[in-house]
Amino acid sequence: MDLNQSEFAHVLGVHFMQVSRWERGAVEPQAHHYIQLGKLVGKPKCWYFWGRAGLNQRDVLASFSRKNGR
Repeated sequence: MDLNQSEFAHVLGVHFMQVSRWERGAVEPQAHHYIQLGKLVGKPKCWYFWGRAGLNQRDVLASFSRKNGR
């Protein structure tokens, strides 16, 4: 994404030190951060991040279909 830690942290709404902790493996991002990451990277890479948040493709697509009246 060509962002430094501070810029990336700003996009996610976290402190840059939190991004550093993620990169070092000291802590894991919370589920909502994984969901944000998935939205940022788009398809098909989004599924990796959403999977880390505990979501699976079938459930996400079913939720989307219900939301849009399909």
